[in-house]
Amino acid sequence: MSEPFTISKLKMRPIMGTWSVEGNTQEFPGFLYLEDDNLQLTLYFTIDEHTSFEILERSDPNLMSFAPPNQPTLHGRTKAAGHVTLFHCSQLNYRALNQLDPPQTRLELTLRPTQAWFGDGFVSAEQKYQDMSFSAPGLHNILSTIDVDHRFLVESTPERQSDTHELKKLTGADEAFLVHQAKQPKANIVKGGKPYQVLLTSSISQSSSSVDGISIQTSDAVFIRSEGATFAELMSVSFEVEQFFALLCMGPFRGDRVTSHLDNFRSAELFWRLGKPANSETFTLMPHQMLVALGRHPDLTKQALENWFKENEAIQLARWLIFESLFDEVSTTSKFLSVAQAWELTGREESNVAPYDKKIHGGVSKDREDHRHCTWF
Repeated sequence: MSEPFTISKLKMRPIMGTWSVEGNTQEFPGFLYLEDDNLQLTLYFTIDEHTSFEILERSDPNLMSFAPPNQPTLHGRTKAAGHVTLFHCSQLNYRALNQLDPPQTRLELTLRPTQAWFGDGFVSAEQKYQDMSFSAPGLHNILSTIDVDHRFLVESTPERQSDTHELKKLTGADEAFLVHQAKQPKANIVKGGKPYQVLLTSSISQSSSSVDGISIQTSDAVFIRSEGATFAELMSVSFEVEQFFALLCMGPFRGDRVTSHLDNFRSAELFWRLGKPANSETFTLMPHQMLVALGRHPDLTKQALENWFKENEAIQLARWLIFESLFDEVSTTSKFLSVAQAWELTGREESNVAPYDKKIHGGVSKDREDHRHCTWF
């Protein structure tokens, strides 16, 4: 896949392309752009008659797919971002301009998707894929399985033996960066009755610039592999792993550059999702703040991830409540109650305490309400 298309690029310049409903070959011109951090698509139609939009969207074949409550998937062919897939496009508004002679209606239809992907091909909600990945910036201390050792290469002399003598003779170099790759942690988990493998990986890359010079950089990522799962199922596993990292670090972590591998040669990347801030900051963690370095303890990581996916719905709900609270920078009563409820749910599940009897609890609440009214009067 080519250079990633980013939100910052979209803010600078809208994407122009031709768009079609999934499964339909009819294409329409349109612009994809950001407005108040929300992604919107405006399509343009020309209709050779004067008819109100309310009638057209129920009768015109080109507009019927957009009539509420329909939320179609759209495919876009663009020069700036390649193949773009927009899921669940709901109708926001429309604008019509009527021309008298000849009778013609020009229509602008604005839609809002829930997810947007770009890449070498289109993403399908029904097709089965074998893996998905996301990068984990800011968590190098926790996830890295790579050590880079910078060594000066010197030859041995009669007075002193050098452990880099052979490497010096072999390469003729004065310095070397030695990359040590440790065992990569992986776990076999089950979600929704399907098996998956979660793999933590680290890689090293080199880039050069005539202006900035040469840089060597390591990066960490998570791969989710399956024998065959829809992208929604893979996204669900990816979200659970994000929660795992966030609660382990007790910080607002979100995976970056979520990528679905369409086949051996093509991939697509998620670049916008409804509800995720367009300008979310990268969460970072210093070495003294972390609980455990997962990249250096593959057996512990395997056990922790496999146990994470075995929990029941109550624990999953509690984890989600805590996860969502980590992104709320303002301390409020609702945030406190949400976290308190989450820890209470977790405590009750872990201690096997019987849950509240809703009938008794409801009766007590009613008695208290009646008592409050009696006291008031």
